[in-house]
Amino acid sequence: MDIRERNRLIAVTSFFIGVIMIIYLIPQFILFSRYNLSQVFLNPYFYIFLHLLFLTITLFFYSYFMLRPVKTLKARKTLAIGVTCIGGVLLAFPLIGIGLMVPSLPYVLSEGGFIVFWLMGLIPLLAVLIPGILLFMHGWYLRKNLRSETIS
Repeated sequence: MDIRERNRLIAVTSFFIGVIMIIYLIPQFILFSRYNLSQVFLNPYFYIFLHLLFLTITLFFYSYFMLRPVKTLKARKTLAIGVTCIGGVLLAFPLIGIGLMVPSLPYVLSEGGFIVFWLMGLIPLLAVLIPGILLFMHGWYLRKNLRSETIS
């Protein structure tokens, strides 16, 4: 199997994973649309689903750029900046959710539900931080690598 066939296989697989994620997320956002807008933005789980939506969009872009790789230096610079920005956005959503959960920590400690607080709230938000960190680091590396390419 050559590189082009492997890239096509990876692109088709990531596209179908994105389609499955969209099918999963549509009912979740319909469920959130039933609530008042202020309740939706104060719900930390909304930010997990928003993060998954942006991750799905990133998967669609990933599959597109696997099929049609970027050739010019200017386009690769733009892509590196875009990847860094998307990684930053993917970092922001879970951090907002964690920030919304922290004020409830004293109440949880007084009620004795600390384990439930960690298992149901913080661990999923910390887990969805990982793709954002990896994408931000990848974009930063691409940008830095392109800078050294233009110097030499």
